[in-house]
Amino acid sequence: MLKNQENDELVNPKNNIYTVSDFSNRLKNLIEKNFSFISIKGEISNISQPSSGHIYFTLKDEKAEIKAVMFRGYNNNVNFNLQDGMEVIATGDVSVYNLRGYHQLIVKNIEIAGKGSLFLAFEKLKTKLSDKGIFSEIHKKQLPKFPLEIGIITSATGAAVEDMINILSRRAPHIQLNLRPTIVQGIEASNDIIQAINEFDKNENIELIILGRGGGSFEDLWCFNEEKLIYKIFECHTPIITGIGHETDFTLSDFVSDLRAPTPSAAAELASISLDELENKLMNFKNRFSELLNISLNNSWQRLDNILLRYGFQKPSLLVDSKKQYLIEKSEQMRKNFKNSLNLKSYNLESIKSKLHIIDPKLILKRGYSIVYKNSKTKIVKSIQEIKNEENIFVKMSDGELQTQIKKIIKNEKK
Repeated sequence: MLKNQENDELVNPKNNIYTVSDFSNRLKNLIEKNFSFISIKGEISNISQPSSGHIYFTLKDEKAEIKAVMFRGYNNNVNFNLQDGMEVIATGDVSVYNLRGYHQLIVKNIEIAGKGSLFLAFEKLKTKLSDKGIFSEIHKKQLPKFPLEIGIITSATGAAVEDMINILSRRAPHIQLNLRPTIVQGIEASNDIIQAINEFDKNENIELIILGRGGGSFEDLWCFNEEKLIYKIFECHTPIITGIGHETDFTLSDFVSDLRAPTPSAAAELASISLDELENKLMNFKNRFSELLNISLNNSWQRLDNILLRYGFQKPSLLVDSKKQYLIEKSEQMRKNFKNSLNLKSYNLESIKSKLHIIDPKLILKRGYSIVYKNSKTKIVKSIQEIKNEENIFVKMSDGELQTQIKKIIKNEKK
C-alpha cells in the first residue's frame, strides 16, 4: 500500500496497472492536448538533413533538451540555413513518439532569435539576386539631366514628402511634380508601391521617379526588400532614384535602383539642378568658350604672321623668277626626254622592219625557192603525201608560175 501525497489516502498501485502502449497513448494525448502550437527558444544541436528532405535536430539550453523534427512540407519556407549552435525560436506541436518513448517538437515554423532571421533573409535574397545580375551597373538607366516632370512615390504624410516637395520647388520650380501616396510599411506596402510604379511608368510625361520614405527600423523598411518589388524596379522603363531611410540604411531597392540617395532630401537634390547651379554652369561654359575662341584666334594670327614672314611674301618678284626658271628647266627636260623616247622607238621600228624583210616570201623565191599549189592554187603543198600521180599542180617562182602534171613521186629514203 502507498499513501497518496495529496489526501493521505492509501492507494493500491496494482489497481492502476497500464501496459506500455496504454501508458504511452495516455501520455501522448495528455501532452498533445495541453501543448498544442507552442514556441520554444533554444540552441540547435545534432542537426541531420537526410535525402528525404526532413530536418531532425535537438533544441537545448543549459539545463534541458528536446528532440525536434521539421518535415519537408514546412522547411521549404525557411529562408536561411539551419546550423548547429544557432539560437532559434521553433513553433509547432509537442508529440510523443510511442515507438521510442520520447516526446518531440513537430516544428512548423522556425526563425532566428531576435532580428537575425530578417537579416539572414536579406543576405540570402541579396546573394540570389546579385548572382542573377539584377544589381549590375550595366542595367542602370541614365538619369535625365533636365527633367520637366517627376513622379514621387512615398507616404502622404511625414517629413520625407514635405522635404522632397520643398527642395524640388525651391531648386527647380519649373518641374511638374506628381505625388502618388502609398503605404510604406507593412504587408501590403510592396503591392501598393508596385502599383504606383506601374502607373508612373505608363505615363509618358513622367521622366523620372523618386521612391522614398523616412527613417525606421530594419523591420519597418522590410517592404523595400520584397523580391517582387525588386523585380518591378528592375523592369521599370523610367529611371528610379531611391531615398529610403537614413544614410546608414540600405535596402535591396537601393541596390537595384538606377541611383541610390542616402535620404529622401538627397534624392530630391539629385533629381534636379537648381536655377543657380544652371546659371553657374552656363556662365562657366561661356567663359570657357570665350577662352577657347581667343586661343584659336591667337593661333590663327600667329600662323598668318609666319606666312607673311616667308621669303615669297618679302620679295615676290624673286619668287616669280625662281618659279619661271623652274618651269624652263622642266620644259627643257621634257623636250630631251621626248626626243630620246622618239629615237628609241625609231630604232625599234627599223629593227622590226629588217626582220620582216628577211622573211619576205618574194626574197625567198629569188634565192631559188618555189611554192607548190594544188586545187587551183587554193592549197599549198607541204609534203609529197598530199599529191598523187597524174595530178595537176602549180609551181610559183620569183618571176612566174608553172602548171605541170605529176609523173612520178620519189620519196626520200628513211635514215
